[in-house]
Amino acid sequence: MGSYGDKDLWCHWCWKSGSCQDELPDGVIPLWDVDGVGLLCDVCMQLEEPPWWPNNRQRCALQLRESIGRLLPLSAVKKVADFLVSNDS
Repeated sequence: MGSYGDKDLWCHWCWKSGSCQDELPDGVIPLWDVDGVGLLCDVCMQLEEPPWWPNNRQRCALQLRESIGRLLPLSAVKKVADFLVSNDS
């Protein structure tokens, strides 16, 4: 699960405390090291994006809606935001 040892660690999205050890004591949340994202708990691993609002995709959609929202329908603005965020590297 990584080389973090027995340090106290947190999920990068929800800030739940956990550990990356192979054998965890009872009650300790396992954290997974996800490349490019950081450490995530089991619940956040199931999500496709961070649970806070606005996250990166939503913030991009809000900015696009303010700038070109009058020219395009909202569904098109959301698709453009999804494309821009997914190609952000």
